[in-house]
Order: sequence, then C-alpha cells, then structure tokens
Amino acid sequence: MRRKPSLLIPYQGPDIQGKSQDVYLYLRPETNGVKVESILVSVIYNNPFLKKHVKMVYLANMPGDYILQNHIIEHHYSLNLLFAAMGKEAFTDSMRKEFSKYFAVPWEEASILGAFEALITLGLTEEELFAMRVPKENLLTFHGQTIKKVQEHFIVNYDMPAILHKNNLQTDILVMTLRITLGWKEFREMVHLMTETLVKEHVLTNTTSASRVFHYSKSPFEEIVDGQEYLYSPDNRFIDEDISFFAYMKSHGILPSFLREVVNSRIVYKLDSEGNKVENNILVATQGFNYPQALEYYRAIHSIYTVTGEKILGYDDPEDLEDLD
Repeated sequence: MRRKPSLLIPYQGPDIQGKSQDVYLYLRPETNGVKVESILVSVIYNNPFLKKHVKMVYLANMPGDYILQNHIIEHHYSLNLLFAAMGKEAFTDSMRKEFSKYFAVPWEEASILGAFEALITLGLTEEELFAMRVPKENLLTFHGQTIKKVQEHFIVNYDMPAILHKNNLQTDILVMTLRITLGWKEFREMVHLMTETLVKEHVLTNTTSASRVFHYSKSPFEEIVDGQEYLYSPDNRFIDEDISFFAYMKSHGILPSFLREVVNSRIVYKLDSEGNKVENNILVATQGFNYPQALEYYRAIHSIYTVTGEKILGYDDPEDLEDLD
C-alpha cells in the first residue's frame, strides 16, 4: 500500500498582499531526519528576531513512494533533465556562444554529452560521475545548467543521474513553508546561521555546502515550482492558485495559463532598451526578488524557450513570432 504525505502543519492558505513572501525549504533525501529538522527549526525559534519575522505555515513529510508516483523530482528538474537527455541539441544560441567563449572550443567541434550518454561513453556509475572532481575552470554554469569537462568531453548536468538514483521508495523528504517578512539579505543570513549550526552539530563539514543538506526557494518563481510539487492536502484540493506568489500574480491580472508556460519553460527572453532579446533562466534571474519585483520582471518577458523554437507567450506556434516581431 502506497503511503500518503503526513501533514504535521496543514497549509494555512496563500497571502496575496505582497507584504510577506513564502519560501519552501526541504531536506535532501540523504539527510532527512529528526536531528536535521530540529536544528533548522531551533535556529528560527531560538532567535527572537527570526521568530517574529518567520512563520511556518506548512510542514509535511513526503514519502518516497508518493514522490516517485507523482514524478515530483522529474518535474522539479524538468529543464535540467531535458538538457541531460538532449545534450548538445538542447543548447540555445546564447549558450553555444557562452560555451565557446568560456572553454575556447568551437561549439560545432566540441564533444558535448548529456549526462545519461556520458554514463555509457565513460563507463561510469551515477555516483562515480557525480563525485568526479575537476578543476574549477573545467566547470561552467549557465541558465542553471552545469557543464563539466572530463577528458575531451563536456558533460551537461552530470548530477542528474545521481539525483534520480538517490530518490527511491525509502527516501522521504520533509518540506516546510516559511512565510517571511524579512528581506532576502536577512533570510540569507538565517541560512548562514543554519549552516553554522549544522557544522557545530557535525551534520556538515566546513567544506560541504548546505545545499547538500537542504533546498530552499530562492525566487518567487521557484516558490511556484516548489509549491506545485510539495503542497499537499488529503483531498488534493490544492491548485496553483493556492501558492502565494501564483495567487499574487493572478490578483494583478496575470493569466494563469501564461504564468504556467513561463514556469514550465524557465528560459525566457526579454527585450533590452535597444530592442535586442536577452536570454535568462527566470528562476536564476529573479533570485532575491520580492513579489512586486518579480511581477515587473514577468511583464517585460517577450517570449519563452521550447525545444522546437522560441514562443511568444499565449501563442501556439513558434512561427507566430515572425508576425509579431
């Protein structure tokens, strides 16, 4: 019998005013446990300032079988998995230029492998590929995609096979939603304090990143991604509009269907002051934004990335771009 999520604090509903902001924080499968959970929560509740400005409005344990059944990991990493599967063919024009500039190798001549193809080509396991260390100059991160140079090959999103492999029926994930009235500077200071405490309690070493232990939403658009995956109620009544930032955007006249397109695509194009298209991963570009800033960014989006071509928001065919440019 498949397990269902355990609700420790049922979701208290969205706040659409824009005066607060929701951040989803969850423990990585390999570190999920009462000890780590207690450490993170104690950092908030033992600090009077944080206790005043950080409210937990949702807490749930997501069983591994529920996560697998609902393809939650695949959805969260959908763009990364696309690039890991397609490799060279997924690159946008700006990514090709950035690749050649950084590695000083013509894109057309480079041996660029998606991570899954690299496992076969190099004869490695998922964990061996993930753990393989290379000099810092052999790593490039662009639009949230990581390229690692190994021998004469360039491997796209080398970590994806290991991430999928680590999630199984036994790997539960603890998820909390923090409603904050902090600025991002103060929130990052809280994350730093959590990291220091994890080191003191020997959960982390000084050389291990806190991202190996927990994830948190770093932008309002990533809040939507995390909420779509981990917001749960027993009767499955939650929809996108129950996520605070999604509800905020809808209250400001943004069409839900268009917003879903942007979140699912993640790579977007804006026009600069001279009318040139500028390409960005919206989850990365809006890190540290509050709701009003993210709304302003969204309103400047011209089009989005798809594997079949660039697409104007709300239009079904990439060829429609020719009529509107």
